[in-house]
Parts: sequence; structure tokens; C-alpha cells
Amino acid sequence: MKGRGDAPSALRRFLDEVGLPSKMVSDNASEVRSAKWKEILNEFGVRERSIESYSPHSNYAENTVKVVKFSMVKLMEGRGIPIELWDYVIVYA
Repeated sequence: MKGRGDAPSALRRFLDEVGLPSKMVSDNASEVRSAKWKEILNEFGVRERSIESYSPHSNYAENTVKVVKFSMVKLMEGRGIPIELWDYVIVYA
């Protein structure tokens, strides 16, 4: 996904490749409020639930991503691995 405008196509690809969740939880960002996003969810029969934006208490994913990123950077710095290779390192860490 190169930009937020690519979110609907990334959602479709995710649903095709990974499968259908019973429900999607989002933080109500602009890209998930688009008509195209909602059309794709309806097409696949996926329910959507929104949580409060920028709320770490209700958005566990944001905090988890932050912890994973921090851990990866520390691991890579400690082993002298260039940060540009993070996407390869995370597969093998």
C-alpha cells in the first residue's frame, strides 16, 4: 500500500488472500470511512465496528505495532543490521 487511497484495494487483497473475518475493528480513519471501503465490506459480508481514534485503551493494535517496531529497531541496532532490511529481519526474528 503506497498511500491511504490504496486502502480499499489492500482490503480486497487481504480478504482474498487471508480470508474473511467475522468483524473488522477500525479507528474510524478517513480511509476506512470511504464508500469503496464500505462497499467491499458489504460485498464480503463483513461487519464493521469503529473505536475511538487515538485511544490506546481501546486500540490495542496501535500499541502492539509500536512495541514490535521498537523491539525490531533495538535488535537490528544491537546486531549492526541496516534499518532498510527491517522487512526481511521481522520474518526471521
